[in-house]
Amino acid sequence: MLPRTTTRPSSSGRSSNLLIAALRPAVVSAEVNEELKQTRILQFLMQLSPEFKAHRSRLVNQDGLSMDGILGQLIREEKRLRT
Repeated sequence: MLPRTTTRPSSSGRSSNLLIAALRPAVVSAEVNEELKQTRILQFLMQLSPEFKAHRSRLVNQDGLSMDGILGQLIREEKRLRT
C-alpha cells in the first residue's frame, strides 16, 4: 500500500504536504536509517586514497557490508600494502 498525501495549512497560512505513512513509524525509520548507513558507507569509500582503488571497487559491489567490516578489510589491506 502506498503512503497517502494530505494537505494541511501551516502557521504561515501556506499549505504544506504531509506524508502519512502506511507503515508503522518504527519500520519507516529503520528503512531510512539503513539507507543513511549505506549512503555514508559509499561516501566514505569514495574518499579513500587512490592506492585503495581496486579494493574500493570490490567493497562497493558487495552487499550487506557494515562499516566495521569495511574498516577491518581496509586495515588488513593497508597492512598488506606496507609489507
